[in-house]
Amino acid sequence: MFEWKHPKHYAKLRKDFHEEAEKEKKELEESYKESVRQTKERKHLTNKEKYDKEIDNEKIQNQNNRNGDRSSRDNTISKRTND
Repeated sequence: MFEWKHPKHYAKLRKDFHEEAEKEKKELEESYKESVRQTKERKHLTNKEKYDKEIDNEKIQNQNNRNGDRSSRDNTISKRTND
């Protein structure tokens, strides 16, 4: 059976519900912002790692270029001459 309650009771319930909904909304916004920040940070680190790998590869290539093409060298052991 329905129990009659004063309209102020329902107004208070509505107010409490609204306050809770606002709190949850604020928490969700903060959580979303943190999630976006972490995603950006991960992307930045991933891009930095890729950049660092590219630089390392360039250094290796430059080092190989300075040493020349090793495949064209004669790899036989030659007798050392004493001067």
